[in-house]
Amino acid sequence: MHAHQSTPEADDSDFWNAVETGDPEVLARILGSDAATLTNALPALTRWRRERHR
Repeated sequence: MHAHQSTPEADDSDFWNAVETGDPEVLARILGSDAATLTNALPALTRWRRERHR
């Protein structure tokens, strides 16, 4: 067994933090996109994430 096992949650923590805080600039930087493209989708992602982690 490996001493360190990564989980998708740990690997994606910056992404999910940007989603949870609703920060399109940080999310755009992570995804290599522009904030304007993500602005419309971000509220839905944030809502989905919060509902899954109640």
